[in-house]
Amino acid sequence: MPVSIIKYLLFFLCFTVTIACSLITTSSLDPTAMPTFVHENTPAVPTTSIPNNTPTMMDDQPILIEQDEQAIYALFFSDFSGTTAIVREDTFGDSFPQDEQETRDYIMSNLSDISDETLNNYIERNAVSSKLPTTMNLGVKYVLLSTPEFLEITSESNWGEVLKEKYPGSQGCTAFSRVGFNNSHTQALVYVTRIFEPLMGEGGYYLLEYNAGNWEIIDQFLNVMS
Repeated sequence: MPVSIIKYLLFFLCFTVTIACSLITTSSLDPTAMPTFVHENTPAVPTTSIPNNTPTMMDDQPILIEQDEQAIYALFFSDFSGTTAIVREDTFGDSFPQDEQETRDYIMSNLSDISDETLNNYIERNAVSSKLPTTMNLGVKYVLLSTPEFLEITSESNWGEVLKEKYPGSQGCTAFSRVGFNNSHTQALVYVTRIFEPLMGEGGYYLLEYNAGNWEIIDQFLNVMS
């Protein structure tokens, strides 16, 4: 079996196990308000408060998503040609490696231009899995796929066809990590996973920079491909 397929199977297994574990883990929430960073001349959008994260697998309430995070997520649908994008409701980062220091070393060895501020914020924001809200502006019509529904659909051997039948006009499923920023919100890091059908997908880190009013990908590396 090709190495890329074996790696994808391991990645997909860890993805599914992580999400399944999150179903049986609950968190003690202390709702607090979190300010939204908005670049100059960027229209603000209504947001809700974000719970105070606790060291658990997942927060069970939708989180506040900043204007900049929405803009970065939207970049990955700029070439979307379907009618409805499918987005994982739960944020999801890289499954390999697991140790925080190993993760830091791994990212820095592949993205030499990343700042300590960006990396620290990325790791902090992804210490737990979070739920995305339904109010994001991604530039396309989208549906959030819940954990139970994701597990039910992907339990089918032909889940790619099942997904298309249930959501006509979709093109696979996209999962995002939270976006990490430097203090000035001019650099960002996000992990994006896109799976289209069984044994066909990719996942990787994307380093972005804010220039002339827009976010641009300046570096990337894919660590899961099939």
